[in-house]
Amino acid sequence: DALFSLSLWDRLELGLDIPIALISGQAGSAIVNVGAPADFSMGDILFSAKGVIIDHERDGFGLAMDFGVTLPTGKDDSFVAEKNATFVPKVIAELNFDDYRVALNAGYRLRENSTLGFLKMEDELLLGVATSIPVYERNLFAIGEFQSATDSEDFYGERNTRYMEGDAALRY
Repeated sequence: DALFSLSLWDRLELGLDIPIALISGQAGSAIVNVGAPADFSMGDILFSAKGVIIDHERDGFGLAMDFGVTLPTGKDDSFVAEKNATFVPKVIAELNFDDYRVALNAGYRLRENSTLGFLKMEDELLLGVATSIPVYERNLFAIGEFQSATDSEDFYGERNTRYMEGDAALRY
């Protein structure tokens, strides 16, 4: 992805996300019984505005809202785009204490219902948690993230209507 952001007045951040996908093979197309995707594709562009509600300064509790809108700029036959615009509001809570951080977010992806093969795409609940822990002299941090999405009407029901991803990293 190509990401751009602009921070204004320490309380507002405007963002732009241009997803770029490199696709190899036809595994996804075989699963949903559609044509082969392109080798390179741009997904739907996301515009976002994040505003601070409660500023935690250095330590303490913080709260923010994030409003995202995607525009159908990608090729939907490449599995990286929606047929219509989506709206994604999120609430983000963060707790900081002496360089230890934990953040929780909850959101809702509002989209027009569609199907691709046997895959249903409807409104989704979005959940996430992240943490950052100092490892060495406040210069090296271990970071962990977990993101999940599920159909808003079938909470973690059918396997093809939920998504989970975990990431870990070190930051210096």
